[in-house]
Amino acid sequence: MAVDHGRQAIRVNCFAPSPVYTPMVYSAGMSPEARERRQQASLLWIEGTGWDIGLAVRFLLSDEARYITGQTLVVDGGATLAGPSRSPDSR
Repeated sequence: MAVDHGRQAIRVNCFAPSPVYTPMVYSAGMSPEARERRQQASLLWIEGTGWDIGLAVRFLLSDEARYITGQTLVVDGGATLAGPSRSPDSR
């Protein structure tokens, strides 16, 4: 789509978010253990929120992202990059 619509000055990007904490998730009874597993899956050791996703969307909609098109922005705290530790002092 980015290729097809670039000449019309239409930018096309995609978001790939991880599961994030929302009040709806919390009200459904997510256990503290499940939330802890989410935090540990992130390389940043934090649990994402809907705000994290929304702010990434806002960035791509802004003039600061005017030269970005045809991209997938993964918003997951690095969870999809997780692999063996590279340093002895890492968590």
